[in-house]
This record gives sequence, structure tokens and C-alpha cells, in this order.
Amino acid sequence: EGKVPTGAWERPISIYRADYAVLSQCHPQGHGIVWFAPHTPHASVFAPIWTSGAAEVAKPYTINRKLAVDRSSLFWAVSAVSNWAFGSMFSKAILDV
Repeated sequence: EGKVPTGAWERPISIYRADYAVLSQCHPQGHGIVWFAPHTPHASVFAPIWTSGAAEVAKPYTINRKLAVDRSSLFWAVSAVSNWAFGSMFSKAILDV
């Protein structure tokens, strides 16, 4: 730590208890992109949402039912894949994810 300037350490974007991750990408022209990954980000997919051109967000991103499985929700689709990967040998399964 003595060699690293104050505040310049790595921080993971994904931990096992995460529900989602959001990364914002700003451009000087004003056309931003928000990258959204539901469930645990390391076993999810980051999908782009253009902030300057999106009039509405696709339905699978907006369903927020975490207490019951909803097959039309992207969260539950990613959750199923993540649980499958962790239930098998993760180092092999993540190659298919």
C-alpha cells in the first residue's frame, strides 16, 4: 500500500452477494451508455442502454420480482445460468457462460 497513491486501489465490480451492476460510460458529445448486468455481474451479461436514444426500457429489465420466479424477467434468467455454473465446476462452466 505504501507504493499506491491514496485512493488508487482495485475495487471489484462483482461480489457474490451483488444483485446487479451498473456502469456508466459518458461521452463528450452527450451520448451516454449505461451498461446494466442483473444478478451477480461476474456470471451475467452487461447489456447497453443508450441514455440519449432510449425512449423506453425493454420489459425483461423492468420486472422486479425477486421473491418469486418470473420467467419473463432477465434477472431470473441470469440467476438460473449463474446457479447452474456454480452448481457445476465453475472454471469449466463459465467458458459457456
